[in-house]
Amino acid sequence: MNLLALDTSTDFLSLALQVGDKTFTHTQQAGTSASEFILPQIQALLDEAKVSLKDLDGIAFGAPKKHLTRIFFFIVIPLAASAFYLQLITGLMESFREAPAREKLLECKTPEKMWQVLNQLTKKSIA
Repeated sequence: MNLLALDTSTDFLSLALQVGDKTFTHTQQAGTSASEFILPQIQALLDEAKVSLKDLDGIAFGAPKKHLTRIFFFIVIPLAASAFYLQLITGLMESFREAPAREKLLECKTPEKMWQVLNQLTKKSIA
């Protein structure tokens, strides 16, 4: 199994990439600047292991118990279509607020099933 693990909950940026039976790691003191380093360092680990994001089976991350974990979506969009994409992101966030919707997504075993569930969940909020 190929997994990427990341943790930015302390002053350190900690990354680990498991590819088969090999493990590649990166740790650096980043303070509040982890977001500046995380993507280049992930790419460096992937390059070192000679794999791509498509080769990963999952991404693990630390989440404190009984604390809210946030997922951020970063999208580069054309300015002329920004209203559509803002409506899309709003619809996704509204769908993710409800526990049954999140549970349906977590049950998905394939990308195709996830796409189907996302379409069903966002029909009301994205017209």
